[in-house]
Amino acid sequence: MAITEQERLLRAKASSLRYRRTNKGRLNRLKNMAAYRLRDVAAYNAKAAAHIHKLKDDVFRAYGGWVCACCKETEKSFLTFGHMLNNGAAERRNLPGRGRNGNIALWRRLRREGYPPGYRIECYNCNCGSFRNGGICPHERIA
Repeated sequence: MAITEQERLLRAKASSLRYRRTNKGRLNRLKNMAAYRLRDVAAYNAKAAAHIHKLKDDVFRAYGGWVCACCKETEKSFLTFGHMLNNGAAERRNLPGRGRNGNIALWRRLRREGYPPGYRIECYNCNCGSFRNGGICPHERIA
């Protein structure tokens, strides 16, 4: 009895999934990924950087865009991600990829959770000022 093309594709996919779940499949996949990175390091790094920049842009746009929530600064190099409860350090300690990938892990979690409240975009001055003043930016205190 001949199998249809659709059945053949389903069987091939199931076989592929079984192979990828085994240790041999995982090792081969890691080896192929390493070879891909080494083939063209510059292209791989550019693709990874573009992905991270898009992720950051998506998160910043979800929390009000590239503008400080307090003083309305718009220079991208001055803007940072602020925790409204001043619990950023404690939150980063619990994230995977602490260290140089800490922000990326946070951005991924926020995207996965649908951008929950409790965060805002701030310039670095407002971010440090609100931390030192118990959660109140000096701009807000003056006004």
